Amino acid sequence: MKLARTGERLGERCLLSITHAVKHKHLKQAPEMTRVVLYFPLLILISIGSISASLYNSSDAVIQLNATNFKSTVSNKTNVWIVEFYNTWCGHCVKFAPIWKEFAQDVKSWRNVISVAAIDCVEEINIPVCREYNIQSFPTIRFYKPLSAAGDFGSSGILNGNADVVTIRQAAIDYLDEILWPDFSFTKFFNFALLKDSILPSINDVVVIIENEHSYLGKEIIVDFYDYSNTIKVIRISDTNDIKSDFKPTKLPFVGLFTRDLKPRRVFDYLPLNHTSVVKAIKNILHLNPITTEMTEGSWAATDLTTSVGFAPDQVFMIDLEHAIHYTFFNELARHSIINGTKFQRLRAFVQVLARYFPGRLPVRNYLTKLSLWMERSTDFVHEEFEQFNNETQSINVYLPQTPDWATCRGSRQGLRGYPCSLWLLFHSLTVSAYMSHTVSDDFNPAHVPEVIANYVKYFFSCAECSKHFSTLSIRLQTDIREPKDTVLWFWSTHNKVNARLHGDITQDPVHPKIQFPPQRLCAACRLPSGQWNESKVLHFLIKWYTDINTTGVENTPFQSHQSMRLLDFKLVDEPVAIRVNERSSTWSFSTLDMSLCLTLYICSALILITVYFVIIVKRRMKRKRQKYFLPFV
Repeated sequence: MKLARTGERLGERCLLSITHAVKHKHLKQAPEMTRVVLYFPLLILISIGSISASLYNSSDAVIQLNATNFKSTVSNKTNVWIVEFYNTWCGHCVKFAPIWKEFAQDVKSWRNVISVAAIDCVEEINIPVCREYNIQSFPTIRFYKPLSAAGDFGSSGILNGNADVVTIRQAAIDYLDEILWPDFSFTKFFNFALLKDSILPSINDVVVIIENEHSYLGKEIIVDFYDYSNTIKVIRISDTNDIKSDFKPTKLPFVGLFTRDLKPRRVFDYLPLNHTSVVKAIKNILHLNPITTEMTEGSWAATDLTTSVGFAPDQVFMIDLEHAIHYTFFNELARHSIINGTKFQRLRAFVQVLARYFPGRLPVRNYLTKLSLWMERSTDFVHEEFEQFNNETQSINVYLPQTPDWATCRGSRQGLRGYPCSLWLLFHSLTVSAYMSHTVSDDFNPAHVPEVIANYVKYFFSCAECSKHFSTLSIRLQTDIREPKDTVLWFWSTHNKVNARLHGDITQDPVHPKIQFPPQRLCAACRLPSGQWNESKVLHFLIKWYTDINTTGVENTPFQSHQSMRLLDFKLVDEPVAIRVNERSSTWSFSTLDMSLCLTLYICSALILITVYFVIIVKRRMKRKRQKYFLPFV
């Protein structure tokens, strides 16, 4: 974010300078190449300033929070805050985002009672906040009452990512009713004259709602006119109160606008009785100006970042597998302050599978082995202790690299593919590696690795809806996996079921649609003439696919996979399948630091050129002035 803001400021300054030059025709006189040199850095700076990955932007009514402003914005405030903790790559969060935006827009006039916000738990800077507030799955919605203390976990209520706008609005009203603010109670007066006498002299207009106790209409209108409570009074009357006859309702619920003496001005029996239409009509009659909502400091615009994929999509890259492991421990698990009990046992089993079957480079496998041994001696997983282990363990021969970007799993824009894609690749690689090991293992349990993976997804995959669906698919795992090849084929079949369910979904990357894998262009023999899968061919394909791992983009360190060692003794039973084999590239790769240094050097060079150019212009102008005023008369 600092880089983005710096880019914006530099871009603005460069733009002002160049605009001034154009206005005074200095730049127009410059050679074509000079103009290109001047403009190109400006475009880069503006682009840097616009990069941000988020499901929300400044045009939305959703207030965007981060680690620097979360507590100062939400805590000790006079209104209620409703905050969504989300994850940009979580498919369910992507689906839920339009609903959350619509809800925020729907209640933006309630800002003095309710503020709607969101925080992205994928951003590294925000992970400590999400861990402190014990966010275990996404999306998570929390209510924070007025004057809540810093660190207050808030109330989750009954909301989840399946709610629609009406359900969320009603849940918000229920929460306000629970904390008894504002006052939603029915009038206690059963006499019309006493009710009229109870209205304060400062009140100019009265809104009367007659409804049953389960209705939300009156409560919503009370919140709508909370900002006008000094001049407008909203009265709720129970449909069981005999006083209702004095207002002569033609139908229930009844909404009417009255003077302070309770003389009728308008009865809204011609409108669809929802709070939006009623409030709009009343404000039009009373000529009330709409109240604008200001975004709090810390909001920023999010621009879709379209990237050109620099890696061939039809390959498995080691950079994605290593990135999946790093993200798992330093992002997903980092949200848990402590993991113990059953969850710790499931996590330890997953780490043991990684240590035994990960088809990676030797230093990474050494790291996973040490991590597995460390967890065997522990009874829980404390994030601070893990960070200490990580710092003490990293060496030239033992490390878990922090890869700069995705390869095959890079989406066409931010928030697509990424971690979920890499996790699928990692899971497939583990099942293939486990299957390969059965030739040298007498006690091989074909369901063990899929079951360990299913438990990891159940307890630790932060997209709650995704985890729920996967758990449903794995209910019959023990009975469906009966022989070694099922280790690979069950996971392949499950992944295709997920792809079929999400095909055409809003979460799908349009450049990389979710298809049934493998497609015919990669394995023509994997389909029978009837269109059914030829599972023996599919098995051969998957073994080849997840053992031919491309190491482009990773450091040049010793690499030897579990599969490559076992392939020496492994023979395919059926005839070979036509496989598209990918050659490993030996091209140069650049880290994020390299690219940052190059970009910084380029910008500095361009700024120097700009400075030199304007110095020359100034000198020329000064020289002309001297010639004009000091030349002798002839």
